[in-house]
Amino acid sequence: MATQTTRGCVIATYGKESLFQADNGEAPYLISANRKAGKAVCGDLVEVDCERRIARIDVRDSEYIRPDFRHRPKVIAANIDTLIWLTSHSPPNDELIAARALIVARLQNLSLVIIQSKTDSMPSEAPAHLSSTQSFAKNCDIPWFPISTLNGEGLSLLLQSIQGKNALIVGQSGVGKSTLVAKLTGDQQIKTQSVSDATGHGRHTTTTAQQYIAKPHQLTLIDAPGMRDIGLWQMPEQTLLAALPEITNVAQNCRFHNCRHDQEPDCAVKAALENGEIPELLYRAYQDAVAKELLS
Repeated sequence: MATQTTRGCVIATYGKESLFQADNGEAPYLISANRKAGKAVCGDLVEVDCERRIARIDVRDSEYIRPDFRHRPKVIAANIDTLIWLTSHSPPNDELIAARALIVARLQNLSLVIIQSKTDSMPSEAPAHLSSTQSFAKNCDIPWFPISTLNGEGLSLLLQSIQGKNALIVGQSGVGKSTLVAKLTGDQQIKTQSVSDATGHGRHTTTTAQQYIAKPHQLTLIDAPGMRDIGLWQMPEQTLLAALPEITNVAQNCRFHNCRHDQEPDCAVKAALENGEIPELLYRAYQDAVAKELLS
């Protein structure tokens, strides 16, 4: 006799337990992990048995991977189709993050959207990191949305663009991720926190990835823990280069077949970079991965 199961989605994970939202609409409840079924992450579609244990995890349409402290790949969200990078003038961030976000989105076959928050408090002259990121987004045809959760600026245009999406929203602590998720979903119980006046850095409010639904917009949002970077994990160099056609399409014209596109003579990639044919931030993100030995 087949065991009766309940289908639904994992909307958060806490060690060996996960928060489960059943398809039948009942209130979310905790379920237990099952080693035989595999490790579930936020966004997984699962079947749960009568003992509230995971009986089966559906094959994932996609996985969002970020490196752990040893630069090993770690899945933190599943079944998303859009990666949202939230940036702001405060706190400042490394301008290379936008390039890494594009690389990760390409590697994982996700659409990338960049949101600039806190337009209501923007200084008269945009900080260098923000200007550089916006220019990069324009050059790479990445949708860019300046918004304010305080006065509502840009929110309607943003919603038109991401309506119906299954999105993961990432960004460093303090840029306003949880505030934006609360605004878009209407869930005012989401905890938010401001930037520390003493350090200029954000304070962590989200400790685990959690899924929220904006029903009027058929929008699913996974709010990820604050991160100060979107890192690249150890991978074959050819895997990374597969996400960089701007470089690989030109590299075949280099003088040496094993050119590192650094100090070698007659490097077609360096020439294209100097001519503005390759976005500088993409090139720098690639060289940074090589320098930090993030490639296997």
